[in-house]
Amino acid sequence: MKGFSKLWKNLTQLDVEASYPLLMLYRNEKMIIEQVEAILRFSSDEIVLAHEMGELRIIGKDLFISFMYHDEITLVGTIEEILFQGNKGGNYE
Repeated sequence: MKGFSKLWKNLTQLDVEASYPLLMLYRNEKMIIEQVEAILRFSSDEIVLAHEMGELRIIGKDLFISFMYHDEITLVGTIEEILFQGNKGGNYE
């Protein structure tokens, strides 16, 4: 419950004017990401995407892009980690 409390606090303190990336995860096998600006790095083990607020890093196995349109990407594979690094620098969280 402690982890949920921290998550809830972080979610309720978000800036409503900001444009956060929209992530939809289906189990650990498929992920739809919206508001993507560019693909910075891509391999079957890692993909790094640019977003207006920073970089989104997805780590997994057998990753591939099954769909891509304008600012939306659908990834398929085994998704193990999802990390975000804001424009202000610092480590992935």
